[in-house]
Amino acid sequence: MLNTRNITTIIEISEDRFDLFSEKIINFLGLSLSGNNPDIIIIKPQKKQSIGIEEVRNLRNWAFTKPFQSQKKLILIQSADLLTIPAQNAILKITEEPPVFTFIFLLTENHLNLTQTIISRADLKKIKSEQKKISPEVESFLNSDQIGKFKIIDKKSKQTNRQINKFIDSIILHLRNSGGLKKIDELLKLKSFLKQNVNKKLVLDNLVLTLDSS
Repeated sequence: MLNTRNITTIIEISEDRFDLFSEKIINFLGLSLSGNNPDIIIIKPQKKQSIGIEEVRNLRNWAFTKPFQSQKKLILIQSADLLTIPAQNAILKITEEPPVFTFIFLLTENHLNLTQTIISRADLKKIKSEQKKISPEVESFLNSDQIGKFKIIDKKSKQTNRQINKFIDSIILHLRNSGGLKKIDELLKLKSFLKQNVNKKLVLDNLVLTLDSS
């Protein structure tokens, strides 16, 4: 259940439910999207590999300006795990001395992809969904020997950071369901390297080595 005790709320939910749950948040706050409501800002990746500082730079001034036509204001960021570290730090500046009328909702498939500082300042809500079956791509990758994994990785490294992130997230989900929790922290580190623009092939090579280590 949602509440308004905290300015910042992280919603962990499957990506296919982002839009539906965004509507629920807007309705919950008593807002409306009709007429391009000036009290609502929704940020989506729009096929980009990340959400950079330039997309959130002006949010702080907007957040501290009183609502234009409502009693509340809303900043809603979908795929919040794609926020770069500088962008997440910009969000943190709003939460240091938050205005009482502005609420921030961060939607993500995996809240552990956000910085610990943001997580510590936010309410965390996990919205249960039906357990997803492992994709044929991930199943083929995990069932391959190491040489086979490296061949798959060679093709995968030509994809976007977002596609690679989703691939690693699927593996993390599988590890959680199968009890392979010890390797999850290492995979999360690899995802953080992608945000730092470390060479994709190098990150994926390390993914193979991590999964095949005893």
